[in-house]
Amino acid sequence: MWSCMTCYVHLWLHLTDWTYKIEFWDIAEERMLHQLDLHEPILGLRLTDKYLLVLLEDRLVCIENAWSKAQQRVIPGIVRGIYNTGSNPHALACINGDIMVLPGQTPGQAQITSLADKSKRIIPAHNSALRAIALSKDGKLLATAGEQAKQP
Repeated sequence: MWSCMTCYVHLWLHLTDWTYKIEFWDIAEERMLHQLDLHEPILGLRLTDKYLLVLLEDRLVCIENAWSKAQQRVIPGIVRGIYNTGSNPHALACINGDIMVLPGQTPGQAQITSLADKSKRIIPAHNSALRAIALSKDGKLLATAGEQAKQP
């Protein structure tokens, strides 16, 4: 396994062309390793040592990074999955280990997905669209904020 520091030292992500493309760069060698064109605006990114989450308007693309023993560095991996959300103009998502949280397809919902076993749980958190989500370091607590307070 590699450390997050290794990921930041050897791999640089660069958004280009009005944020439609992601470039994966090796900083040490000063060369581009790979380019991914999503053909639509990229609203945000979340990066861990294992995953890159690419946030789009109504879905999220999860890319799993890979460790190359031969090259001794992190290399861009394969698309692990595409996850539909409702409208997500604030690029909300968080990830901790193999647990990912993103807005559900219905406003006010949060979906918790395990990338390890692909299980998904929907939480009806608010009556209005989500404005913020956060996951604790141990992955046991989820905090959400909605545009309006939830009525009992």
